[in-house]
Amino acid sequence: MSEKRQLAILIPAYNERALIGRCITSVLNAGIPVEDVYVVDDGSRDGTDGVVHALGPVALLTTRNGGKARAIRHGLSEFKLSQRYDWIGILDADSALDPGYLEAVEGAVKRFPDAALICGSPQSDPHNWLTAYRAVEYAICLGIYREAQSLTGTINVAPGCASVYRADVLAQLDLDGGTLVEDMDLTIQLQRLGKRIVYVPDMKVHTQDPRTLSDYIGQVNRWYRGLWQVIRRHRLMRRRQLIDVECALLVGEGLGFSILVLMLPVWIWLSPRVTVVLGATDQALFFAMTALVAVREGRLDILRSYPRYIIPRLINAVLFVWTFFAERRGGTKTWFTVARYEVQ
Repeated sequence: MSEKRQLAILIPAYNERALIGRCITSVLNAGIPVEDVYVVDDGSRDGTDGVVHALGPVALLTTRNGGKARAIRHGLSEFKLSQRYDWIGILDADSALDPGYLEAVEGAVKRFPDAALICGSPQSDPHNWLTAYRAVEYAICLGIYREAQSLTGTINVAPGCASVYRADVLAQLDLDGGTLVEDMDLTIQLQRLGKRIVYVPDMKVHTQDPRTLSDYIGQVNRWYRGLWQVIRRHRLMRRRQLIDVECALLVGEGLGFSILVLMLPVWIWLSPRVTVVLGATDQALFFAMTALVAVREGRLDILRSYPRYIIPRLINAVLFVWTFFAERRGGTKTWFTVARYEVQ
């Protein structure tokens, strides 16, 4: 058998004509050879395959639409990636690699030789106030939660747009798509196997986020419903691994905050002065974090859009509680796809 190559990039795509070209071009510009790039067109009806063909000799597999997880499974099998590569990077078709991505991956492989999964850092493409809010969410999640999780070995979800798996370990995982969040599902499978997962901030991937509230609601609804599905499927919070403790803390924090927000009219009626003080404190803290993100990323739009951030924060609270009860009544496998748009 010939010697394995180091890194393959696998891109599952469904109706991604608008952005698949940018995605593949960014992979090539990051220094990854075209012979290491693989695309699975999951039954697209918008001409995604034509864009891929126009970019040159990129390996392309066309399958019947079955969802991202199944597309990944078909790509691994058809191209025999686990047998031919040491590492496999999975990239969403609406994303674009940072020019320093390959260098960051190579450095991480040397620093963490025992890692089974290396997760990177999603960066939100600027478009409007809603994508500016998502940029703040990413920064808080990665800068506070993800760093701490990496140190304690409790990363609970590796972003689907920025994850590199050890090929032989990925081949052991269940890729049948049992939940709406295949990235979290695969991450928890690795946690259950006792594999090491690390976070590398320099592995930056630029991703397109929802630009309308309807798309935002649809995406967050899918994420939260998928969360409860993964918790049920892997019996999270019921075993004695650190990941169970971490999940319990995060879910408890999420439900607690969401319930407090939903009961805001009650708190105002019972104690208006205390409610105003607590609300002002929360807003001041969130404004301070927003300002830090805006300065660090050099984006005035993040700070300018701050007054509207209360809207998605309220939406998050409502959906977190609603999906908790909705999934208890019966899970859904209905996939929601965010509408794509041209990058500014």
